[in-house]
Amino acid sequence: MSRYTTREQIRSHLPALTMEVASDELLNEMIEEASDIVDANISSLYITPLSEPYDAIITHITTYLAITLVLSSI
Repeated sequence: MSRYTTREQIRSHLPALTMEVASDELLNEMIEEASDIVDANISSLYITPLSEPYDAIITHITTYLAITLVLSSI
């Protein structure tokens, strides 16, 4: 399972997400969910799993999807 983004990337886009609002555990869950969604949508396009460094577009899509999931959960 790939993780195309990090908690730090998410927090850098949403500095108001303090530890009280979005814990590391919540961010990890949302990153996993966003990565699963991205994997499900791109798996048919790639014969082999993606490896680091990931394309910037995949990182951005996963980051913003995870941000959306975090915001919808609070």
